[in-house]
Amino acid sequence: MGSFNSQYENYYNALSKKGYGQNKLPYKRQSNVEKSIFSKRKLLRTFEMQLIGTVVLFLLAFTCKLYVNPQTKMVYNYSKNIVNENFDYKSAILYIKSIDVNNLVKSVKSDNITDFQNKATNWIDSVRTKVMGGKTIKENITNNFTVPVNGKVLQGYGQMKNSTTGEVEFHKGIDIECSLNTDIKASYNGFIKEAGEDKTLGKYLVIDHENGIETKYAHMNSLQVKKGDKVNKDQIIGKSGNTGKVVSPSLYFELIYMGENLDPQQYLNI
Repeated sequence: MGSFNSQYENYYNALSKKGYGQNKLPYKRQSNVEKSIFSKRKLLRTFEMQLIGTVVLFLLAFTCKLYVNPQTKMVYNYSKNIVNENFDYKSAILYIKSIDVNNLVKSVKSDNITDFQNKATNWIDSVRTKVMGGKTIKENITNNFTVPVNGKVLQGYGQMKNSTTGEVEFHKGIDIECSLNTDIKASYNGFIKEAGEDKTLGKYLVIDHENGIETKYAHMNSLQVKKGDKVNKDQIIGKSGNTGKVVSPSLYFELIYMGENLDPQQYLNI
């Protein structure tokens, strides 16, 4: 079953190269916050990408049933057995029934969809791993990734009110308090996908950890790695600072999966 999981991850990597499923705005136009980012299309895209592996498995079984020969019959029976044994239909039905439609509508209208979106993503990923094997994305991150710097969370993930404009905005990461020039460490193994400076983010890095997982580090005073470099877990990648649009020294940290931002505090011990 590992091959199915690998194909699913390769699907995301192929989309990444074409620019789908990722934050493609130039960094100079990006900000730590953005206004009302939730949309039905975005949520549906998340569902679509998470379930693609499951759909492939169903289609494989269906195709083998249409074209009957000894080989396809064997594959069909094997695929059907996997689906029957691993796909928890009762759990799926109970989960869907547990969704309060009225509260969901209110959440959509108010853009307060963060909690539902995280729970839905985690549930879908658990279904995918039951069908294709392996660990869920939450298990992978929680068991392997570390916090890039220790400190108090000044601003959490999710909606926030802009103190200047008074408008409700969405904070796509978290701000961690730390002294100037504190060591910033890589959350996990990977390679430097982006390294640069932006008027909002200041000096920043993006690490690609493969399997659709990325982390972003911003407001740094200095960078000790460059684009294309390989990094190891807990390797020092730079020093904390107050570059960009930030009042005091801190680290802005994002956790991204399949092009969608996640709440780091739901996955890491922060």
